[in-house]
Amino acid sequence: MLKILVAEDDVSTNKLLCAILKINGYEAIPAFNGEAALDIIDHQHIDLLLCDVMMPKMDGFAPDPGHPGWRQHDAHPDADGQGPA
Repeated sequence: MLKILVAEDDVSTNKLLCAILKINGYEAIPAFNGEAALDIIDHQHIDLLLCDVMMPKMDGFAPDPGHPGWRQHDAHPDADGQGPA
């Protein structure tokens, strides 16, 4: 089962997205801000991130490796299997 992380600060929207994903056979994991989303990513494998771009604490642009708030994750090797350069 694919794990999909839903990073959305609006509680109703987050619950709706998670419910739709679960009905369609996915494991939906809610996060209500960018920091919480990155913390979840640090502790478990996530197949897909659905991310709002306007959230408190850390916006949805932070998961961009060029963003100053991004933390490098070495757990996922690049196509060559060597991890980040």
